[in-house]
Amino acid sequence: MSGNSTGSTAKSGQPARSTHRRASTPTSTFDRVSTNASTRRAPVTLSRAWLAGAALLCALSTASVAGEEAFQSRTFAADPTWQATAGAFAVTGGGAGSLAANPALASELSRPTIALSHLQWAAGLSREWAALSTPLGTRFGVGADFGLLRADALDGFDEAGNPTGTFSPSEWDVAASVGADLGQGFGLGAGVRYFRLEDPTEPLTSVGISAGATWSGETRSFAVSAVDLGSTSDSRYELPTRYRAGGQQWLAPWARLGAGVEYGTELSLSVGTELRPAPWLSLLAGAGQESGDTGRGMFWSTGLGFERSGVHASYAFIVDDVLGDRHQLGIELPLRSENSWRHLDTPEP
Repeated sequence: MSGNSTGSTAKSGQPARSTHRRASTPTSTFDRVSTNASTRRAPVTLSRAWLAGAALLCALSTASVAGEEAFQSRTFAADPTWQATAGAFAVTGGGAGSLAANPALASELSRPTIALSHLQWAAGLSREWAALSTPLGTRFGVGADFGLLRADALDGFDEAGNPTGTFSPSEWDVAASVGADLGQGFGLGAGVRYFRLEDPTEPLTSVGISAGATWSGETRSFAVSAVDLGSTSDSRYELPTRYRAGGQQWLAPWARLGAGVEYGTELSLSVGTELRPAPWLSLLAGAGQESGDTGRGMFWSTGLGFERSGVHASYAFIVDDVLGDRHQLGIELPLRSENSWRHLDTPEP
């Protein structure tokens, strides 16, 4: 979720992200629902780490198949921090939700965590999401998540226009990811995701793969990722593949600034910020610009994060002129009580 609470100061003086070791339009899916209703060991050098990451992303990119984009609910942020900052911290943020945008962040997990979120917007559409993540030793981390998009019951018709009764369209996806700490602040990760559109007349399935790379310094971090590369069971559709790059900078112990770029069907640029006026409170805001004929144009979002006794709750409000304004609630729970959970260390003033 927010990944933004104050914790103890470690020797490095780095701002560690949530549960991390290091600091650091409605298209085919929604259209299709309505249409069928009616008809992410050893120390290596900087150059080697980035070359490895770039080679992996380039190799995976050949798996994408051209066609109309399906499963677009996957393009929505997994947790409120991602949503509230307009995607600016998508590939560099902390917490279990960040693995959905960049599997390399699994290399920075510091403790087992479970995360849940609920996204609600117009026309009875909602998306539930759950994740579990944990470190494995000192250099590896793994995560798994599940997402479910649901809609209100609709009247169904066959191709001839005859009524077939009501049905509740839905789509879901489940994924696993693993990350490895390469040393010198670098991490790499990969993941696999299975997609399923439940439809009485034309179900759709797919498998996609993801990869990412990250680097974290004392008060800043940078990352790149490619998610959901693959093909579907119907050649008319393709996965919602997204290529992302981003960076974040701690300006003070109570403030960080992030920026990100995302490319899928359109190009999107975003900036976001987090302010912590109190150890238990995070104020989040973001804005972005999506280009192209089907892009959203200018968009913005805002949100809050609260922490109490190791439990972190967060909320995001997203303005969307196409799908309608959206609200997202999330909670993140540590599965171990030792160590600081939300921030292992904080930058010195």
